[in-house]
Amino acid sequence: MALPHAETELLVLAAGCVCTGARTVRGWDLDRWDLDDDDVARAVATYTALLLGDTDPDADEILLDAGVTLDELLLDAPGRNDRITRADVVELVAAASAIAQDSWPSGTLHMPNVPKMARGKSDSGVDAMAADLQDSPPDDLGPDDVLYLASVKHTVKTTSADLRYKLLESVGPDELSTAYMAGQLRVFHGELLRAGVPRTTARRVYRFIRDWPDPMHVRILAVAAVAPAMAGDLNAQLNAHLPEVPPGLYRLRAVTIPDLPTLHSLCP
Repeated sequence: MALPHAETELLVLAAGCVCTGARTVRGWDLDRWDLDDDDVARAVATYTALLLGDTDPDADEILLDAGVTLDELLLDAPGRNDRITRADVVELVAAASAIAQDSWPSGTLHMPNVPKMARGKSDSGVDAMAADLQDSPPDDLGPDDVLYLASVKHTVKTTSADLRYKLLESVGPDELSTAYMAGQLRVFHGELLRAGVPRTTARRVYRFIRDWPDPMHVRILAVAAVAPAMAGDLNAQLNAHLPEVPPGLYRLRAVTIPDLPTLHSLCP
C-alpha cells in the first residue's frame, strides 16, 4: 500500500528471505537473516524503484523535449545523508522479512518514512505497520484481527550496545504508548481508506488500542541490522540485556548485511 512504486521489487526481495537460528529469550522470539550480495542487490533495486516513482516513458520523453530529465530529478538528493540512505534500505529489508517470515499482509503495508523526507533527516515513529482485519466485523476484535508494528535500527559502529539500547527503547511502553498509537492509527486508518479498504473495516483499527498492547492481537517486530563481523557482538548483547516480555508479543530479528558501512554507495 505504501510502496505502490516498488511493490514488485519488494516481493522479490521478500522471496529471498530465509531466517535461521530461531529461539526464545525471556519472552522474545529471536531469529536472524544473513543477506548475501544478491539480496543486497535486490534491496537496492527496491529502493531505486521507489525513488523513481513508476515514471511513464512517454511522459519522460515529453519532459525531455522540454529540457527536463525526470529520472535525474527524482534520483537527485541535495543534502543527502549517507546514514539516512542506509536506513531507508534497511527498513525495506526489514519489511521484506516481515512479509516473508511473519505473514505481514503486503496489501496493508504502511511505511511512512521511506524514503526519508529530503533524504537528509530522520523522523521518529513506527517504521512499518500492517494489519489483518476481517471484512465482516464482529462486535469486538476476532482471533484473526492482528496489528503488526516494526521498528528498525542499524549501526556501523564497532559495538552494538547503543543499537540494542535504542531499538529496545523504540518498542518499549514509553515510546509505544496508548496515546502515541492512537495518533499512528489515525494516519494508518486514512491509508487504509486510500487503499480501498471499506470504511467500516478500516475504522476497526482503533480497537487495537484497548488493553494496549494485547498479545492476542498485536505483534511488534524489532529489527537490528549490522555488518556480518558484528553478528557475534549483537548476539551477546541480546542474550545479556533483553528484558522480560509477554510471550508472543515481541519478535527481534538480527539482520546482517554485507558491507553495511558502504551500502549507501550502491544507491542512487
